[in-house]
Amino acid sequence: MAAGGGLTIGIVARRSGVSVRMLRHYDAIGLLRPARRNASGYRLYAPADLARLQAIVALRQLGFGLAEIGELLAGGRLTPAEALAWRLERLDADIERRERLRVTLRGLLDRLAGHEQPSIDDLLDSMKEMTAMERIEAYYSEEQLAELARKREALGEDGLQRVQAEWASLIEEVKGLMADGVPASDPRAKAAAEHWMGLINAFTGGDPGITRNLQRVWENEDEIAGINTGEMRELGDYIARARQQP
Repeated sequence: MAAGGGLTIGIVARRSGVSVRMLRHYDAIGLLRPARRNASGYRLYAPADLARLQAIVALRQLGFGLAEIGELLAGGRLTPAEALAWRLERLDADIERRERLRVTLRGLLDRLAGHEQPSIDDLLDSMKEMTAMERIEAYYSEEQLAELARKREALGEDGLQRVQAEWASLIEEVKGLMADGVPASDPRAKAAAEHWMGLINAFTGGDPGITRNLQRVWENEDEIAGINTGEMRELGDYIARARQQP
């Protein structure tokens, strides 16, 4: 602790793991300016500065850029406590996913330890669970994954279920239109296309990068969450034709 009740930049860097260079950069761009300096001009970090630094670290881990973090923290739009809560929610979700995988792998190991040969289905299902999430997430940047996570959190469990039900209903509607031979120029097809794009925009937030990567997922993957993507691509082609109609 430095004289005057503040921590020097060296102490903060050593104890927080944030480099001196990065702390100086935060100061230079106005993201984290220490409360005061001592008589020699050295930065002194007060408890409030450390709380803000902790919020910055948490938001960086969620994929926010420094400019975005500055906007979020400006004028009390997001408190350090709220930033930590966001990080905790993301961490909890990751722990839950890893726990499901742990249970799956533990079951396989228990079978092997008991000299019980797991079935081919058991092995394939476990590998699918291990690789599916990693493969899908590889299409998105860290920032995009953070944004998608925030949207899921904003919707909540009830909201996600409503959206999933809405998607299921719309998919059946489009299948019916196609089965009945309704042309893409029909007003019913055009209305379904508007509904379709509305749901996609709700997922992507209109972000063109996320939208492009979502399209890549559906183009390259054979199955997503048990959904046959080949069939979905056929529906998507119909929707695209309907959107092109005058």
